[in-house]
Amino acid sequence: MNAMMLSNVRMAKGKSKEGKSLQDSLNEIVYALATTNPTWTFECSESRFSDTLDAVEIFCDGQCLGNLGREYSSRSGGKITKVAIENVRGNTSTIMRSVDNKKVIREVKKNFKPKSIDAIIAHKINEAKDVVSDQRSRKSRSAYENLKEVEPHIQAFAMEQERQKLEDYIRTKAQGNKMVENLRKYDELEAEANAILKIEQAVKTGAMVFIMVKAEKYFVKGLDTVQTYDDNTLPYEYRGKLGMLKLVNDEQCIEGVGCRASDNTFILVMP
Repeated sequence: MNAMMLSNVRMAKGKSKEGKSLQDSLNEIVYALATTNPTWTFECSESRFSDTLDAVEIFCDGQCLGNLGREYSSRSGGKITKVAIENVRGNTSTIMRSVDNKKVIREVKKNFKPKSIDAIIAHKINEAKDVVSDQRSRKSRSAYENLKEVEPHIQAFAMEQERQKLEDYIRTKAQGNKMVENLRKYDELEAEANAILKIEQAVKTGAMVFIMVKAEKYFVKGLDTVQTYDDNTLPYEYRGKLGMLKLVNDEQCIEGVGCRASDNTFILVMP
């Protein structure tokens, strides 16, 4: 009995089956299944490692029901047959591995069934929904990419040239007054950030001094050297700014003055 001689057993991709043969166990399994299920089609694939065919996909009415394949098992010490079914999404899952051909045949007959039209349509509807959602996401991302370069100018125009109109518009929306307050808070924080930026630039350009206070001593580092002072010798150009920074909490900055980095370290901006 040669399964390749049956009319519903063929080669995949329309290749000729002349001179082709299935691996012995697969041949027995496919012959039994093909003769008892004449509406099924068996598509065989060539092996990369042997002259015999060792993989078969099974179809019914154009639907892939699953596949059979031979693979090595260290547990059995040789080749076994793997049985996998295909779900409505087109994904396969292995349901068994066995050296028992009769058991494989029983499991295939039991589990390989065409999907119902209802299941297929339900899946296709979900696929269509995913396409719509994906296209919406793609268009939204594309729209944002086009807006991204213009967005700063829109903000600048609204904030700088049409601020009152912007606030009036915001007040017409739900929680508008709260949003206007948020906008004004933004102004304050943005101004503080710009002030800190100037301090940061002074640090980068060296237009600053660093002071560490320890044991009633002031260790002052300018561009290249570290000088040590006490309360009496600390230069007046540092005293005023240092005094202001001592009044604020750690990690706080004062515009035009500097930053209190910790309880005993300070950065003073110098002209």
